Amino acid sequence: MPRLRENERNQLIGMIRGGVSVSTVAHHFNVTRYVTLQRERATGSQKDRPRCLGRRKTTDREDTFMRLSLLRDRFKTAGQTTAEINNIRQNNPISKWTVLRRLKTFGLRARRPACRTRLTPYNIRNSLIGQEYIHFGLVRYGITTCFPMNPSFFWNVKMGENAYSGE
Repeated sequence: MPRLRENERNQLIGMIRGGVSVSTVAHHFNVTRYVTLQRERATGSQKDRPRCLGRRKTTDREDTFMRLSLLRDRFKTAGQTTAEINNIRQNNPISKWTVLRRLKTFGLRARRPACRTRLTPYNIRNSLIGQEYIHFGLVRYGITTCFPMNPSFFWNVKMGENAYSGE
């Protein structure tokens, strides 16, 4: 159901006072019959209710501080920025979600640190052994270039030695 603007609400009341049925008026404005008369019966006017949008928890200076601190250190998390701002001002603390919303208005995103499993010495050794080999999909012999017929064939180069492996 759409929210009616003030001039539409005035038209609605004018149509009802002019003798048009409530059902016809409700169908014309795409609202329920109950809505058409409810506000005038309750308040006697057609003015829109005042809405409380809430107070902003941060000032323009704090928003600028958030933006500049993130631009200076692009891997700073929203939690770290929140802690900095809450240390500056003790009353009325803000949450990390507030920081994320403010940064989103500037077109920025707070990055979080990478969470990975730590490699064991065994895995480190295996990953280093695997890095000794460089695989080429095509093999060069002097000036001519040869393409292997089967893609499972590779040319392995290990510490300056040429070795051919394939099925």
